[in-house]
Amino acid sequence: MIRAWPALWTLGLAACLSSPTTSDSPSAPSAAAPPPPPRHLLLITLDTTRRDRLGTYGHLLADTQRLDRLADEGVRCDDATAVAGITLPTHTSIMTGLLPPAHGVRDNGNHALAPQALTLAERLGDAGWATGAFVSAVVLQRRYGLDQGFEVYDDDLWTEDDPPMFMIRSRPARRTIDQTIAWWDTRDEQGDDRPRFTWVHLFDAHQPYTSPLPAHRAKAIAQPPYDREITTMDVEIGRMLDDLQARGQLDETLIVVTADHGEALGEHGEKTHGLFVYDGTIRIPMIWWAPGALPAGQPLSGPVSQIDVLPTALSLLGQPVPDDIQGLDLSPALRGEAPSPRQAQYAESILAQSGFGFAPLFSIRTGGHKAIRAPRPELYDLAADPRERTNLLPDQAAQAAPLWTALEAIEADSERVAIPAIHQDIDAATRETLLALGYLSPDPTPTGPALDPKDGLRFHRMLEQARHLIRDGRADDAEATLTSLLDALPDNLSALNLLGTVHAGENRREQAVEAWSRSLALDPAQSRIHVNLARAAMGRGDLATATSHAESALTLTPGSVEALNTLGLIAYLSGDDAGAFARFQQAVDANPGAPKPLQFHADLLFERKRWTASRDAYQRVIAAGGGNFGVLMRASQTHRETGDPATALALLDQGEALKPDHWQPPYDRACLWALQGRRAEAIDALRTAAARDPHVLARAARDHDLVTVRDALPGLRQ
Repeated sequence: MIRAWPALWTLGLAACLSSPTTSDSPSAPSAAAPPPPPRHLLLITLDTTRRDRLGTYGHLLADTQRLDRLADEGVRCDDATAVAGITLPTHTSIMTGLLPPAHGVRDNGNHALAPQALTLAERLGDAGWATGAFVSAVVLQRRYGLDQGFEVYDDDLWTEDDPPMFMIRSRPARRTIDQTIAWWDTRDEQGDDRPRFTWVHLFDAHQPYTSPLPAHRAKAIAQPPYDREITTMDVEIGRMLDDLQARGQLDETLIVVTADHGEALGEHGEKTHGLFVYDGTIRIPMIWWAPGALPAGQPLSGPVSQIDVLPTALSLLGQPVPDDIQGLDLSPALRGEAPSPRQAQYAESILAQSGFGFAPLFSIRTGGHKAIRAPRPELYDLAADPRERTNLLPDQAAQAAPLWTALEAIEADSERVAIPAIHQDIDAATRETLLALGYLSPDPTPTGPALDPKDGLRFHRMLEQARHLIRDGRADDAEATLTSLLDALPDNLSALNLLGTVHAGENRREQAVEAWSRSLALDPAQSRIHVNLARAAMGRGDLATATSHAESALTLTPGSVEALNTLGLIAYLSGDDAGAFARFQQAVDANPGAPKPLQFHADLLFERKRWTASRDAYQRVIAAGGGNFGVLMRASQTHRETGDPATALALLDQGEALKPDHWQPPYDRACLWALQGRRAEAIDALRTAAARDPHVLARAARDHDLVTVRDALPGLRQ
């Protein structure tokens, strides 16, 4: 809703509209009593969202009506930056007010936030707030520590379909916001009148850009796919805000919208994000909205960072601002009572090192310039060269000197408040996900020279191209690309391991073993390569060699889900079902909240048509939170086969709730009812299935379960 703001709130912010380092005089304070602080906090983090793709930041093709309205009615930060170009470190900084060198979470998957940290949720929870988080991607699962302080941490992504090859497990904004609203409903129904901190993370703008055209947004027809994903998030954010308004809680809520990082979209040769620290991925949107507590429609031009979210939110909510953090309290500047604080903006890319064996990157933005520490350092004049195309080094080394000093000061300050980092072993599914997205190389410790990422970009792109070729089924082209890369870098573990994957996918087992063995000779401490060699040995029936490799993997990485799953499969192939289940259960215990190993066991039993055993196994999968559509459909069949049609039907209903337009639930109902002699109901269900997918009629003509209604099929085809 657009509101007419009192003149009180429109004064003073003109002082912040000059350059990021200009300090003008603050406006005269008002004598009026300050309004009460907002009662609730809603933090919305948009994954992979560039600031210049929102309408409020000037993008002509943007269709971000609700976000733009928040900016019109609140304060838009025009120079906000991320601390890194990947998801977990940036969210950790948002939640702790600390930079990555201080909180220790430097990349996705390999680290977790230590319990010594105090998060925004912990600080508000200690003050009596209800706290709930709703995240949309596997890289923010609770195992990485961001659940600290949240009463509810909804990271249940296992009911989503398994992602396509080389894609991340995630859920769309619609379902994440459904869960958020359901939590609000529960709190209201229980009479919980505590103030609420809600964190909502939306992943839609991350690759692949496949969002359908949002309803009633005609402008989105002309948008590139990436922009359309942002429009989709905007639509769902609007639905969430409308729900708050219907509850009468919107005007009591402080809303903060920001992004974890942006997207390069080809700038500097980078297609997505994470490798470099240029502004395409480092500059982010940030919007603050609080009726009565903040002015309307006045941008804040000064430099701000993600680490400022925690202290600023606490201040605006009337909570004490801690001094054991690195972020600054922006609330006086947001209210127009003080100039923007001067601060240097830090960002890093450890991914360049941990993912590809390149040199890490560290950047600093201050005084209108940006410097990047790299083997070939960089300096940019951001006013004259906002796209960072002209490196001023080494010619202007003197100009860079103050920036290097500022960078060193930030690193020293990070040591002052540092907490110990926790190394996090990566489970099989997460490693495959991060590998697919280019967040990791196939090996945990790439070898070779520490190339400047600018020089290593062509090799990174060759690896990325090879992954895409594998996904697209173009094995020969992938092999040629990797062979060319290995001609330049013969000992590159990433290329050798991917080459083994290509050969394995083409059933060229001996060549796959050769590539992986060569890689293992260069670095014997590769748990995942031992697992690959174990699976290759299983394929040729050599269970003894398979066991040896799998046990080596488990020795290198105790609790390795990949190794435990492989040992479980070896036991299964040996006829030791009890031993197989024990290994799969160990894998589940090693990765709480991930029911995939249990599903693996259930699927194997299902394929053997061991209906009672698979029924019980699927019950364990569902109890562990793994009730995705496929699991529910197969579990339903096991109950049908074991004489429990009522449960079978209930499971079909659950599956249809997840996929209302899918043909299988009504088709399976038709089969069940036909076997029970309920002919009319079976025909109606089959008609529904055929309306959703006409191809099911050909299936029905061959299905022995539908013999009693087969004579009705010609009529259904009309």
